[in-house]
This record gives sequence, structure tokens and C-alpha cells, in this order.
Amino acid sequence: MDPSVEIIRQAILERRRLEFGYHSLPRLVEPMAVGIGQYGRWQLRAHQIGGKSSSGGVGDGTPKLFEVADITALSILAQNFEIPPFYNRGDRAFKRIDTEL
Repeated sequence: MDPSVEIIRQAILERRRLEFGYHSLPRLVEPMAVGIGQYGRWQLRAHQIGGKSSSGGVGDGTPKLFEVADITALSILAQNFEIPPFYNRGDRAFKRIDTEL
């Protein structure tokens, strides 16, 4: 298992923000769920609230799906967050959800 999964689990359970690099861009996110995606790889569903994104949509209320294997320099921040009203439990993008809000 990718060691990043443990960090992501902790951040979800404590409702703490994460920062990391993804496809060479800095990301600031509120993690929502981590689990095994449709192709058998670990994935993170998160609301990106800062940093940069090649697809846009930073802070627009649209949660993004990140491949955990592509995350670099992952760290938990001290800032907590509330569960956003647009979050839905049981995300169907996952074959199996490991941890969620």
C-alpha cells in the first residue's frame, strides 16, 4: 500500500487540509474520500481550494479525483474544514471506499 494513503486517511478522519504536488502543480485540498478506483488503483476524492490545476475548477465546488500514486510531497496542514454541502457519501467512482467523511 502507498504510504500516502495513511496520511490521507488521517486527514479525512481529522478533517484537515492537505497540500501536495500533482502533475507538477501545487494543490491545496480538503480530502473527502480515499479508496480503490475502477482500475484497481488508490484514488483520492477532494475539493481543491487552492494551488493550480491544468483543468481549472479550483474552489468551484466540484470535487476532483486524484491518483494517489501521482501525488508528491504530501503533507497535512493544521487547518480544519467543515464537510461541504455538495459532498455525497458513497462515491461511485470507487470500487471500494477505504475512508470517507
